[in-house]
Amino acid sequence: MAPKTIVLVLILFLLVSASDTCIPSPRSVKPIHYSSRRNEEIARLAQEGNRRWSMLQSMTENTDCWKKAYECVQSSCLDMTRDEKMLFSWRVFLCYYEDTRRSVPKCDSSDVRECTSQLSPNDFDIFTQFFNHGDSMCYYRESREWQERVDQSVRQLEDATEQTVSLLESSIANEKELIDLQTKNLEMHSTTLSQGKNVLNTVTQTGKQLDELHTQVQDSFLAIRNETEVYFNDIHAIMNWTNTKLESVASLQELLQTSFLDLRTLLVFSAQILISFLTTSLPGLTFLRSYLFLLIITNTILERVLRSYPESTRSFICTFSQYTVIFLSILHYVYTLFTKRDFTKENYELLLQMVVLHNKTQW
Repeated sequence: MAPKTIVLVLILFLLVSASDTCIPSPRSVKPIHYSSRRNEEIARLAQEGNRRWSMLQSMTENTDCWKKAYECVQSSCLDMTRDEKMLFSWRVFLCYYEDTRRSVPKCDSSDVRECTSQLSPNDFDIFTQFFNHGDSMCYYRESREWQERVDQSVRQLEDATEQTVSLLESSIANEKELIDLQTKNLEMHSTTLSQGKNVLNTVTQTGKQLDELHTQVQDSFLAIRNETEVYFNDIHAIMNWTNTKLESVASLQELLQTSFLDLRTLLVFSAQILISFLTTSLPGLTFLRSYLFLLIITNTILERVLRSYPESTRSFICTFSQYTVIFLSILHYVYTLFTKRDFTKENYELLLQMVVLHNKTQW
């Protein structure tokens, strides 16, 4: 089969498929059906509706209002009930008033009859005109909606056809490119086979050389292992002697560290007692002295108890406890400084109030 024939067959297939998917199904749109008995009447109504609808729509810029007016028709204009016709006429009536910039009648009820009963005589006459010509306007709107759907389907078919042609052209170009790549691939494959044979010969020779080298490495490794065992024995003896000396040094270090900790604890304890005494000597803070002394003594006892713990844990806990005591002391001092009460001043103010009250009672 020639390429042109294939292209035409594919285009025809896509057109048929697109027509099935682009044209709305009868279930998704309002059905439009005409009986042979009323063809002449429907044609007359459609012409009259076309004339009136075009006249009304040419007077407006708000086309959405006129489109929404048709949405109240549930099935089709032929099967339109009286209530649907009244609702359709009422919406067209409101759109007309809105476009002519007249005051739109207000009606909050969902019953159109109740809304029309509130209209003035002039407004009701205009509504009656729309109601009398409601069938013709509905048929025109229905035929126009059908025409818009048909035009949209045709445009979609044209777009699908153009896309199909472009896809076929790109497919043919890709096919040619693929053939060229396959030809180059065959040439490269032949070259790779010839190079593979050369590589195989080289690998065989290299394998023999590696076997010889492996034998030499094994002999050298045995000699090195024997020498290493001798060295390890000497190192083990040196390590034993070093461990003995380090144990002696560790004992001496522990003794020195214990003495240093005792001296450090004594100095820190004395400094804390002195600072607490000087700080609480200020007026109004003497009562804090017992609390601070209690915290310092507790911290010192805790350090002595922790001597049995490992060095890292003991050092961390001691440092943490010291800074904690300092922080709590400062916090307690600041809190008391801001919350302390001057009883002398309060008594003086209370006495003044009593004097004023006494003077008032005498008067």
